[in-house]
Amino acid sequence: GNEYDAGIIPTLELTLRENENATENHLHVVNNEIGFQEANLYALCTHGKSTRRGKGETGGEKVGEQGIGFKSVFAVSKSPSLFSGPYHLQFKSTADDSLGYVVPHPVPNPPAQLRKGCTNIVLPLKAKAVAHVITLLKALDLTLLLFLKKLRSLRVTLEDGVAVQYTRSDSAGGRAEFVRQVAEVGQPKYARSVVVYSLVDTELTVPASLLNKLGDRSVTTARMTLAFPHGSLQPQQVFASRPIGERGFDFVIRADFSLPSTGPDIPVNAWNKWLRDHLPKLFQTAVLRFQSDDELCSTFYRFVPLATEITDPFFKPVVSGIHTALRKSPCVQTADGRWLPPDQICFPPAGGLGSVVTPADLTMCK
Repeated sequence: GNEYDAGIIPTLELTLRENENATENHLHVVNNEIGFQEANLYALCTHGKSTRRGKGETGGEKVGEQGIGFKSVFAVSKSPSLFSGPYHLQFKSTADDSLGYVVPHPVPNPPAQLRKGCTNIVLPLKAKAVAHVITLLKALDLTLLLFLKKLRSLRVTLEDGVAVQYTRSDSAGGRAEFVRQVAEVGQPKYARSVVVYSLVDTELTVPASLLNKLGDRSVTTARMTLAFPHGSLQPQQVFASRPIGERGFDFVIRADFSLPSTGPDIPVNAWNKWLRDHLPKLFQTAVLRFQSDDELCSTFYRFVPLATEITDPFFKPVVSGIHTALRKSPCVQTADGRWLPPDQICFPPAGGLGSVVTPADLTMCK
């Protein structure tokens, strides 16, 4: 799925509801996409057959990891249902661990609350999973929209009637503006805040030597994105196919790291190290781009990580790599507006040499 009609703002809505008898909570997911095709349905029912590009073990662009994808919903629901286009189906797994084949069953009488013209997924929640799902919903924020290629709006409504909506709009130069609105359902007033990020990304070509080592030639490229917040600084997260957590960086990192099914740690393997070692080069690219940004041209230095700030052993080489890259880059602005490498810059003491010898005088001495 995830194809949209022209002129539509791609939107995902997550609503936690109680059923009519108030005996069971369920999560209602609505996406205003065109709808499922036969290939999408086949992918839901089998293991490792996603219609998205890439493979879980070596990155790519799949949202599901380890070939699990949609079937991970069985961790919180015994009988998820899908209503998309001509398909009105309920799913049941053939395996106790919910990772085998998934068998679809037709639903003759769809629920009344379905949104017409959209893909609807209804997850009756296991009693023991409700608290976990609520925690996950509350943890969702604008960073989800940072790296999803098509989605531009996210709305989360909990059973207490409070709705949070995030909307993304993009402008030239890789700048993305996120508007956060919080309101009680049925109330006309809402709280509104705006956050702006500057995005820098790249698509890397996987070298043949790495493909040979991995024994997997199905993935030939990998994507990497850095997102730099405007305004006040606060620790940012690292992402792969899912959030990994904070690692001490003041900018967001998203890369096609391979991950285990659970746990916050990134495995130290050839693929992940290859991706990690490209982070300094992308940071260097960002710094050069920021030179033409009215705000970041004078504030990007605050994003340069220090060795004392990054404690994760896997990411420590990124710090020294960024420092090395910047030493060779024209990343310091002179008094006459030029950008030069740090080793070509001299900072005179205040009121000292700078008040006697002007940039014009130095030019005459060349």
